[in-house]
Amino acid sequence: MSYCVNCGVELDSSAEKCALCATPVINPNKPEKANEEQTPFAKVMHVPKETQKRFIAMIVSLVMLIPNIVCFFVNAFIFPDSFWSIYVAATSFLVWILCVLPFFIKNYRAYFMWAFDTLAVSLYVYLFYVMGRELDKWYSQCALPIILFLSLLTLCYLIWVRHKKRGIILKALIICINIALAVLVCGFILGVGGNVAYAAEIGVVLFLCITAVIGFLVYCYKSKSMRKWLSKKLFT
Repeated sequence: MSYCVNCGVELDSSAEKCALCATPVINPNKPEKANEEQTPFAKVMHVPKETQKRFIAMIVSLVMLIPNIVCFFVNAFIFPDSFWSIYVAATSFLVWILCVLPFFIKNYRAYFMWAFDTLAVSLYVYLFYVMGRELDKWYSQCALPIILFLSLLTLCYLIWVRHKKRGIILKALIICINIALAVLVCGFILGVGGNVAYAAEIGVVLFLCITAVIGFLVYCYKSKSMRKWLSKKLFT
């Protein structure tokens, strides 16, 4: 015979809680029932973020591989007149290097990836030059200088960002400055080295348009009230 420890009412021998006050009954002489919900494995599997990223990258890689395989067989057996599937494979491989490969790297090294990406883009453009050769010396006079200049701008921005923590407005300002320089220099290279009509003029027009954005960002960066307003509106 047992009694409730809370209200003192007599309890039935099989009772699991008091019928009067609903206090749980703890009987040391009665073996506890095994909790059916308790299992040696957790209900929710906690996967590290790095593993999740690599898994997603693997799925994306497989999805990107399927169209290349299809294009290869279509090119080989249906349209064998040209090797157009090489362009598809090269483009997919370049996109994979730039966007997917970093997720597989455990210890990400920014400068190494910068050099590797620059080399990959250079070889990708050179492939079109070797396969086509419609424009003589355009690779050495136009494509390669543009790639190297854009790579240099990217390296400078990378060093600047990694040296010290920067605000989002200042980052946007430097990115716009890099874009303005890129369109101006690329327009000049295409106009002089590649003999592309109005390339330099278009580069100057785009440079002036981006300069207006740069002026607005400079004002936002120097004005505390404007920065606070943008922080409230954009949550930055």
